[in-house]
Amino acid sequence: TPTAIMVGTGLGASNGILIRNGEILEITHKVKAVIFDKTGTVTVGKAAVTDVCSDNEKELLYYAAAVEAVSDHPLAMAVTAYAAEKGIKPE
Repeated sequence: TPTAIMVGTGLGASNGILIRNGEILEITHKVKAVIFDKTGTVTVGKAAVTDVCSDNEKELLYYAAAVEAVSDHPLAMAVTAYAAEKGIKPE
């Protein structure tokens, strides 16, 4: 119910827990384990590029994706996925 969700998010906030979506509270009874990263946050467990700082972002992504395209490392896959999202596909 909306009241239960408000109370749940309020209790979470008072205990330092940020709950971004009320639906999450509705399905938490199914959770068997929660794993936190070293900073104490719950993560998706998939590496992702969030920002690129460069005078020429497209060129940097082009070359980075070209180099990482031959790797199956999770960070390499994050770089190539980000480049693809930006429409950059090295040959």
